[in-house]
Amino acid sequence: MPADFSNQITSQINNDLSKKSKLFNLLNESSLIGYSFNVSYNSISILTNDFWKREVHGIPHNSFLIATSFDKNELATVDQDNKEIILLRVVKEASIPDEDIWVETRIAKIKSLKSPNLDALDNSSVDFDNYTLNEMGYTGLECSILGTFFEDDNNNELNFGSDLENYFGTKSLYIYKPLGSSLEKIINFIDPYRIKSIQNDLNNMGINLSTEKIEAKYEIGTVRYTSTNRLQKSTSSEVKVTVNPFDFIARRTATFGMTRTGKSNTVKTLIDAIDRNCKSTGITLSQIIFDLNGEYANPNLQDINDSGEASSISTSIPGSIVYTLNPNIQASKDIRLLRFNFFKNIQLAHQFITSIMKNENTSTAADITSFINLDINAWFEDDDEMDSSTKNRITIKKNLYYILLHSIGCKSGNSKISFPFSKSVLKKSFPDIIKKAEKNPDINLDSDEEILKNIYLTYKNLPPRVNPSLPKDEVFRGLKAIKNVLTNQNKSLLSSSGKEMLDDDMKVLFNLITQSNDKNSYIQGYKAIAKLGVTKYHEINSNDYTEEIVNYMKEGKVIILDVSLGIQDMRTRITELIVEKIFINNQKEFTEGIPTSKVIFYVEEAHNLIGKKMEPREIWPRVAKEGAKYGIGLVYSTQEPSSISKNVLSNTENWFITHLNNEDEIRVISKYYDFGDFKSSLMKAKDVGFARIKTMSQNFVVPVQIKKFEG
Repeated sequence: MPADFSNQITSQINNDLSKKSKLFNLLNESSLIGYSFNVSYNSISILTNDFWKREVHGIPHNSFLIATSFDKNELATVDQDNKEIILLRVVKEASIPDEDIWVETRIAKIKSLKSPNLDALDNSSVDFDNYTLNEMGYTGLECSILGTFFEDDNNNELNFGSDLENYFGTKSLYIYKPLGSSLEKIINFIDPYRIKSIQNDLNNMGINLSTEKIEAKYEIGTVRYTSTNRLQKSTSSEVKVTVNPFDFIARRTATFGMTRTGKSNTVKTLIDAIDRNCKSTGITLSQIIFDLNGEYANPNLQDINDSGEASSISTSIPGSIVYTLNPNIQASKDIRLLRFNFFKNIQLAHQFITSIMKNENTSTAADITSFINLDINAWFEDDDEMDSSTKNRITIKKNLYYILLHSIGCKSGNSKISFPFSKSVLKKSFPDIIKKAEKNPDINLDSDEEILKNIYLTYKNLPPRVNPSLPKDEVFRGLKAIKNVLTNQNKSLLSSSGKEMLDDDMKVLFNLITQSNDKNSYIQGYKAIAKLGVTKYHEINSNDYTEEIVNYMKEGKVIILDVSLGIQDMRTRITELIVEKIFINNQKEFTEGIPTSKVIFYVEEAHNLIGKKMEPREIWPRVAKEGAKYGIGLVYSTQEPSSISKNVLSNTENWFITHLNNEDEIRVISKYYDFGDFKSSLMKAKDVGFARIKTMSQNFVVPVQIKKFEG
């Protein structure tokens, strides 16, 4: 048989086998770059040379290689025992015998140069002969073993094992560099067992999808091995890297890296991919972004769309709902001003007011300091054994706080407010005035006593234990009159039992409202609070935003909480209220045996929320540790991986890591998966968007240039 005809037949057989076999198909677009000379269960040392390197445009650090025990051009001769492909990663140089000799040879040539120009004619006498050039061209590379591709004998499905099952000491392996379609198939491969696992997880969540829909992937970027990306980028087509959005449902995802290295861009690309996947598969899943910088809620120049316009997640995903603290933004159908009815939640009101006071470095006067330190939460503790006197005092404190809110300009929608002190308190504290009023209601007294007399007389037409609702001005005048009369008489306000009525909390509020201290000297009082403009966060007709968000969450909306203009304490309180409400809702659904609502939280500066020092009972650590059980996913970002609780890191399934400039932080990352292979790269490469990613469906870490989010 003529050689050409035989070669044609062999070539045809190879083509047929590579098309039929998913395993052999991985070799279609690959080039030989060397052979193994040392194999172990964890690593393979290979021998390559300059010619092979040039043919494949170089072998970058951290690049993928594949090893086979057969020649890819002789597939027909491959026996069953050898039908596997080993995936490798180049991690460092490997020593080879006699390399010291050739180093000495190069040094000797340099010492013998007669001209600085290496190629000058004067140096021809010291040129290397062909044998020497050939020998010097061989170098060794050390590769870590990432796993083995093989076909299932029962169904011919392609599988991936994360180790090496066997090797022979007498056999050198062929080493190929995968390119184009071969590399794309390798890095984006999802094992059939993982597909079944996703399907089972979705079924448990009440979501039923076909295998075809579960295998859907979305582009996240392109393969990038090194910061210096000249040869790879200019001489070969970019290889797409995809993610499976189902990996992020009820899972934890970390995005680590220095500022301005592309963490936010990665998150935006991820949000977009998950949203598109949910819409294409009919899954109801909400994504809630806690936006600390306003870049997700507001169009910005770093997210330019195809039309050259500034965009954002809110403008790119139809139906997104934005909640904002920004008082300069106009409310609309999709934008809700984050306002609160302070009268319905004075705990939240107090936290807002005191947070702003701390941030603005308000007056350090004793009454202001005492006000900031008020423990309002203690007023709302449920205690069945609490006596009536204590309950009554708490009611007075709440009423005083309502009056303070009125005094700083918060509108309640009611022209009248409740007077805080009871008839019996007035009677016990001002017996002379009350006797005169009871004896002759029409008697004229001096101004302060007249005010107290008239307030007392309003109680006559009311049922017992009911305080009158009076016009605001009358209440303010009444409290000031009490302060003046008590000061003049050198007495204290007394309870019905004759004990001191005002405790420390009441005194603070009483003083602020009346603008006078315990000695009745003038203080700024409520005006020191009013000038801070806290009323812009109060709206009497505002709905319970947490209830609204829970409802939007159940509808699968993308919700952006723009707290960019809020101070840290305010942000923390708002986000905790939302997260706690959703956590309780999903926990209730779970315990009732109904499918839980699906939601993913996105948080930045995660070290403030799930750091090592956070108490396990706090809401964010609970979400990080227990949320997956209740259908809650978490995507958290920080510059400091070491600050995150080890328990959270150990249970994080998806990782996106860009440049870190600290060896301690990189040491933390290196403990997980095969990120240790990238230690030097993570430290040196500062390129924006150059990330190393590992998701639930990926079997190994992939170096990626994350694509730019463009709306």
